[in-house]
Amino acid sequence: MILVMRQNKLIAVMSTVFAICLMATSAWAIDRVEVKVTSEPIPRVVQCSKAGGFSLEFDSQTTLEPGDVIKIDLPNYFNGDQVTLCKNIDFVVSQGAGAAYDTTTATWNLNGTGWAAVPLQVAGQENPFVYPATTAANAAPNATGNSIIFHVKGSNGGDRITITVIGAAGDTLQVGTDGDAKLILKLFDLKDNDGDVDTPAFSNPGIWEDADGDGVYDEALDGNDNALCIDVFDGDTPKGETTVFKANMDSDDLSGNDKFTFIPSDPQIAHIKGSSEYELFPCKGAKADNIPMPEEGQNSTSCAPFDYESGAGYCTAANLGRRIVIKRNTAFSASEKFGVRLQIVSPSEVYWGAAGVGYNTMATPTCTIASADTLTATATDANGNAVTEFATGGTCTVTSDQDAKTLTTAFGIGFANETQTAIYVDMPQLVYTSAVSEGDTVQVEVSLLKQPCGEIFTTTIDLGTFGCQNTASDALLFPYFTNMADGDGWWDGIVITNLASFDGTATIAVYEADGDRGEQEVAVKANSQYVSLLNTILGDFSMTATAGSGQLGDSSAYIMVTTDFNADGFAMMGDGTQAQGYLPRD
Repeated sequence: MILVMRQNKLIAVMSTVFAICLMATSAWAIDRVEVKVTSEPIPRVVQCSKAGGFSLEFDSQTTLEPGDVIKIDLPNYFNGDQVTLCKNIDFVVSQGAGAAYDTTTATWNLNGTGWAAVPLQVAGQENPFVYPATTAANAAPNATGNSIIFHVKGSNGGDRITITVIGAAGDTLQVGTDGDAKLILKLFDLKDNDGDVDTPAFSNPGIWEDADGDGVYDEALDGNDNALCIDVFDGDTPKGETTVFKANMDSDDLSGNDKFTFIPSDPQIAHIKGSSEYELFPCKGAKADNIPMPEEGQNSTSCAPFDYESGAGYCTAANLGRRIVIKRNTAFSASEKFGVRLQIVSPSEVYWGAAGVGYNTMATPTCTIASADTLTATATDANGNAVTEFATGGTCTVTSDQDAKTLTTAFGIGFANETQTAIYVDMPQLVYTSAVSEGDTVQVEVSLLKQPCGEIFTTTIDLGTFGCQNTASDALLFPYFTNMADGDGWWDGIVITNLASFDGTATIAVYEADGDRGEQEVAVKANSQYVSLLNTILGDFSMTATAGSGQLGDSSAYIMVTTDFNADGFAMMGDGTQAQGYLPRD
C-alpha cells in the first residue's frame, strides 16, 4: 500500500514537472513562429475578396538569415478547385532604406541602416515590426550586419506567397534572448507605410514597393495594397453551410531544410458568408425595350447610340423606370470605398460610347433618382488592352481603337455618413455596328467593387433586343368557335404562332353571341407556339369578363387575338367523331 502511494506521488510530481516544462517550452522556443490571422467573411461565387491579415511572432533566440523562406500556400477545396491570388504582391519590409533588385545580375543592392540602432516602435507610425516594450538589454534584436529585409511576393493567379529573408553574406538577425522577447511581423492588415505620414523618409522602418518599375523599392506602400486578395468560387457548397479556408505554412532554410515550426501550421484566412449581403433592387416597369436594326433607322440616323436608363435610341421611349440599384442589407460604413465594373457580355458588335459611369448613393432604395456624380473609368477591349477613344454612334462602324468592352472605375464611391443602404449605377451610352443580327440581346455584367480587393457583387442585365417588330402589333381573327365550356359536346382549340425571334405576349379577346365578353393575356416564346383548348383558357386562366351579364363560355363566339410580334395561328373543333379546322384572318 505504501509502495503504491509513493509511486502515485512520484507520478504526480513528474507530471507537475512535465507540465511546467511544457508551459515554459510553449512560452518561447527557438525557430518557433506563432501565427495569428483574422478570418475574413467572403461572399459566395464572386471574385477577388479580402482574406485575413497575418501576424507572425518569432520567438526569443530565433535567428533569421539570408535564404530563409516562409511559404504560405492557399488551399484546395471540395472538387479540387484552388483558391488563388487575384492581385500581385511585391514589396519589401525593412527597418529602413529598403532595397533595390538588379534584374541583370539577379542580385539585391541592400541599403539597410541597421536594426539595433532603430527604435522599437516609431511613435504615430504603423511599423510592421513590433518588439514588446521591455527594459531588458537582451530583449533587443541582436543583428550582424545591417541589411536584413523581408521580400514578400505572390503572383496574380498563383496559389503561393513567399516571405524571403534577404541580406548580405554573413548578415543575421536574432530575436532577443530574453524569454519574453519577440519579433512580430505584420502583413496584409491594410496599414500603410507609417500611419498619417504621406511622404515618409526613406530611412523610416516600414513597407516599400517599386511602384515606378525602376527596380528600387523606395515608394511607401499604400495601405490598400497591403492586403491579401483571393479568388474563391464556392458554387458547390450547399446554401447555409459555412465553409472555411485554411492556408498551409511551411519554410526552407538556405540548405532547403524545413526551418520554422508554425503554431498553427494551417491558419484560417477566410470563411464563406451564409447568405449574400448584396442584391439587385427591383425597379417595377423596367422592361428593356427593343433597339432598331441599322436598316430601320432612328430619327433618320442609322445605328444611333442607345442609353438604357433614359430610353434614348430605343424603338420606343416607353418604360423609363429603368434603374440599376444595388442594395445592401446593412448600412454602408463611412470608411468603405467602392467602384464599378461594366462589361458587355453580348453581342460582340456592341461597345461603350463613353467612359463616364454615373452613380448616386441613397438611404432608401428608389428607382426615380437621377445620377448626381460621375466616376471616370478605364476602358479595355475584349483582350484586355487599353482603349482611350470612343465611337459616338450613328455611323454603324466602330474602329479598332474605339472597341471598348469593359469599363472599370477607381474606388471613388464613398459615404458621408452611415445611413446609406443602396448605390445607383448609371451606365454610359452604347454604340453598335451594322453587323448586329435581329434577335441579338444586349447583356451587360454589372459588378460592384470594394476596396481593397475588388468584386463583391455581380449581376447580368438585359438591355434590350435588336429589332423593332414587337412595337407593331399583329391581329388575328378567328370568326367562329362553339361554346368555350364544351357544353354542346364540341371541344375547341386555338394555336397562336410567334414568328419573331423574341418572346412576346398575345391578348385573347372573346366575343360571345349572347353579348358576354372576356379577355386573357398569354405569353408566347420566340419562334414557338401557344396551343390550348378554350375550356382550359376559360377555367385554368380565369378569363376576365369585360362585358355582358351572363356566364362566359355558354355561347358560340368569335375570337380576336392581338400580339406584339409577327403572328399566325390555327383553329380546330371536334366532337369525338368529326373535326374541322381553319386559318385565322389577318
